[in-house]
Amino acid sequence: MKKTAAALLAACLLVPASAGAAQTQFNIQTTIDSAFSWLETNAQPLSSAGSSSSDYYIMALSRMGRDYRYSGYVDATSSITPSTSQDAQRLIMANSACGEVLSDSFVGAYTYNADLNTAADIAGAIITLVSGGYEVNSEYTNIENMIGTLLTRQQSNGSFENDVITTAKAVIALSNRRGDEFILQGTADNEEYTYSVNSAVDNALSYLSGAQQADGGYSTMSATAYTVIALDSVGADAQNDGRFIKNGITPIDYIYSHASGDGSFSSSPDDTAMAACALVSHLRYMQGKGTFFNFYSGDSVDTVTEQTNPDTTSPVSGDTQSGTSSDNTQSAGTPSATQAPAQSTPGTIRITPPPTREPEHSAMDVEEYGPQQFVGPIRQSEEPRDSGSGEGGTSDHVSSAIVIAALIAAGILIIFSAATAVLYRVKPEFFEKLKSRVTETPIGKKIFRSDGFDSDAKNDSNRENDLLSELDKSHDVVSTDELYDPDFIKKLIPVDEIDSSIDSLIPKNSSGSEADLADDGSEDSKNDL
Repeated sequence: MKKTAAALLAACLLVPASAGAAQTQFNIQTTIDSAFSWLETNAQPLSSAGSSSSDYYIMALSRMGRDYRYSGYVDATSSITPSTSQDAQRLIMANSACGEVLSDSFVGAYTYNADLNTAADIAGAIITLVSGGYEVNSEYTNIENMIGTLLTRQQSNGSFENDVITTAKAVIALSNRRGDEFILQGTADNEEYTYSVNSAVDNALSYLSGAQQADGGYSTMSATAYTVIALDSVGADAQNDGRFIKNGITPIDYIYSHASGDGSFSSSPDDTAMAACALVSHLRYMQGKGTFFNFYSGDSVDTVTEQTNPDTTSPVSGDTQSGTSSDNTQSAGTPSATQAPAQSTPGTIRITPPPTREPEHSAMDVEEYGPQQFVGPIRQSEEPRDSGSGEGGTSDHVSSAIVIAALIAAGILIIFSAATAVLYRVKPEFFEKLKSRVTETPIGKKIFRSDGFDSDAKNDSNRENDLLSELDKSHDVVSTDELYDPDFIKKLIPVDEIDSSIDSLIPKNSSGSEADLADDGSEDSKNDL
């Protein structure tokens, strides 16, 4: 009993101690190495390429500058067909981490040419393009339009879609454009709206700070990991920024609280891979390296030993973090860096809205999104739709709908009638059974037996019997013996009268004898006869 109480007391003392002390670079590096060892066995990246745990594991390995069979992973992903845009974007980033540049058609199909309807879709597409230094090869949109559209999706509380992961992704997507302002011109009211990237990032960080829970995390490992990566991308210290310390606990502390002791986090490949990415990102921040998703930077993490472990955090400003390192040499086996995009000078960008899929909106007085305007992107296969259809356009749609509904109803009626006729011809007994069942019901009895068809049939039968009775009264009954009597037939057929009738039809001459038939009219006379 005393041992149990002592153990509980020690556990209680360890929690605040571990929560209050920031993790050193050496501790984080050691934790990452243990997670890598566990993932190699349990995530099985080469045989499970394309899965969330495998893709994030490959990204973390690459950003740590570790040796790996990256070309083998690229080969394993070449035959994968992503089922969602999110899966495709993650797959593209994993290939970028391996130094592989995919085709514009494949990348575009899941980024700038995709149907990007949500802030999560747009932010993910921007991160995917920037992570590998891809250019936007589209006549309908460009990266500025995508960023401008993302800015319009921020809600009044600073979030994007009231979701932690989406907000964190938006911060990462905007991190490379800090200092920029985007001017969007509305087509409905011709007003101009200015969106500041710095203001958008600050408001998003305020939302993330408010959404942080008492245990330092955000309910899930994925949400917490993405928040750490977002903080690192804009130079906010996830271990020392007061906005992200709750009850003395930081997001990094939350991640460590889920360590299982065998190198995993919560014994889950997905959680372990996400925790590894967050810790690699934070270690890179502590060493002043390029941000996690900028795979083109090509700089490796410096190996740290316990004896030479520097201070827990380097004084790195988010605005001056360049993504370069004094040590640009790569470890053997590290993938070659992809093409870095041209760095733009912060300034004001005026967006010219391209054709859009939906009616354009400006100065929307809606609490959820605030003023917004959809500036793209759209599918290349879609034609721009004219939003000013007016009343005439609406009535045309209604008329078309009525005609279509009438045609459908007529078709159903024809099919039903034809089926009934065929059934009646093939299975007449079915209708007899149906009639017999109906006649047994109270309504059927009234229709078929009282005032309906049966009474009419009885009336017809009575009329027929009356007619036969009248015939019997007006004609003598012939006996069987009379029928066999030859003279009876003669009585019925007056042969003498028929002969006289025929004689009257034959022409006679003046002497009273039958006239000779003319040669020229013989045929006609014969035909007449």
